[in-house]
Amino acid sequence: MAIRDYGQYIVTDTEAELLLLTPHIGQIGYPADTKIRLLYTGSWVPNAAVQVLRGQANVDGKSVANTTIYTMPSTSFRFVPLGAHVEVTSVSGTVGVMPTVSMGTNSPNYNNLFTGSALNSLLTTLGVTQTNALAIASTVNPITGDTALTARISVAATLFTTYSFRIDVLGYYEV
Repeated sequence: MAIRDYGQYIVTDTEAELLLLTPHIGQIGYPADTKIRLLYTGSWVPNAAVQVLRGQANVDGKSVANTTIYTMPSTSFRFVPLGAHVEVTSVSGTVGVMPTVSMGTNSPNYNNLFTGSALNSLLTTLGVTQTNALAIASTVNPITGDTALTARISVAATLFTTYSFRIDVLGYYEV
């Protein structure tokens, strides 16, 4: 078992190693494999703080396609999404039809987390650093470990030379 540090904050290589420990009430644990902050309250529970899952791939808004943007870490804790943040990373060319994007885990539609939304046309006039938020689905179930979050472009951007973006998901791990 590799414990890297032991004090108020415990860092281990794996969640499985951390779950075997019985520290003092209130200690915080950080398993390097899942990157989920846990709090010891008599048992290890996820810290209630909001987490940001940074998108791990750019989505090409010019093509109707599915892109895996994040794969949940292998953990027994479930993630509850609260919102999604879209950041355009590259846009050029003439303003045309905006891409419509949804996100989910339900192949082939990928819309059970965030429903299909056309990205804001102001992004092209305000610059590539402007952002959007996706509309959350009416019922969102927590996401289990090892699950891929996939963005779906159902309507591709037209007239643009390039239109790509990254999606970050905000939420928390269930206690």
